[in-house]
Amino acid sequence: MRETRRVFLLALLVLGAFGPLAPARASAPNTAEAQETPASKADDPLAELARKVQAEPAAVSYSAMAAAVARQIYPDFDAEAEKAFEAELDRLAARVKARAKDAPDARAIIQRANEVLYGELGLRTAKESAPGTEPPGDYFPHRVLKTKTGMCLGLSVVYLCVAERAGLPLKPAHGPQHIYLVYDDGKTRFGVESTDRGRIFEEKDYVAKHKLDEATRARGTYFRPIAKAEVLGDLLNAACWCSAIGTAARPLDRERTVLAGRLCVELGPDNYSNWDTLAQAWHAAGEHEKALATLRKALDLRPPPVGVYDERYWTERQAEFQKAAQPAGTSEKK
Repeated sequence: MRETRRVFLLALLVLGAFGPLAPARASAPNTAEAQETPASKADDPLAELARKVQAEPAAVSYSAMAAAVARQIYPDFDAEAEKAFEAELDRLAARVKARAKDAPDARAIIQRANEVLYGELGLRTAKESAPGTEPPGDYFPHRVLKTKTGMCLGLSVVYLCVAERAGLPLKPAHGPQHIYLVYDDGKTRFGVESTDRGRIFEEKDYVAKHKLDEATRARGTYFRPIAKAEVLGDLLNAACWCSAIGTAARPLDRERTVLAGRLCVELGPDNYSNWDTLAQAWHAAGEHEKALATLRKALDLRPPPVGVYDERYWTERQAEFQKAAQPAGTSEKK
């Protein structure tokens, strides 16, 4: 998602009650793209990771999952660097457990976790980049731990990595162009906003503040806890996008950029941001007709635009893709 690439204050507003943790949906919408052999069947480390996370999510930690994707675009993220990353997460989890062991209630547990992550460690939200210039470091947790800054995906995955180790019942959830966290121990449930120093919020307080159209609400894409495989889709989205626009330290080649885009669509077929990212991958690969068709699918799924990604942004983006898809020597019909 560039749900996970793009953080908007409006997207922090949360709607409705959460349902039970839902598995990633394996079936994509009925489009030409969906009729191809599933990307997860490819002979590629990213496809293998997707298969494993879908089949045995408990067998793959959030940190191992994030590291496996990061290795594809970070040449300096070697075995030693990954070991240091895991050790830092272990240290943070131990600090959280120690601070939270005598907490009187669930909110106090999260407040003490926040003291470790945002107080002692000093995590903070990165400044939003202009569209098409987003750096991958804001989305991958090993870089977030190093720079202490990140966008919603990077900060949320750091929190999930620590929570998983510390035994905190935190789940990820999507809002439009956003990922946040839900605390749910079976008795107490509330939201946790990773881009606002772990701010605790109640869903009911935000029902009227984030208006979704009826079609978007009916799909149930947002404001529900999501499976680990959908978080993998977000990480693949980030790797694909940053490869396609050229900001990755070691961009995936064109074929693997498209594969990463197809995988994130497969893992989250109702998420318009995944289709938009795949469109960018096709565009970068010179497959302009596929890019335009995929972008139109993203537009069909898109909720009302917010922030800098307003109607003008989407109009200009569609015009760019339409122009690229025209045969040489022709002009677009009015």
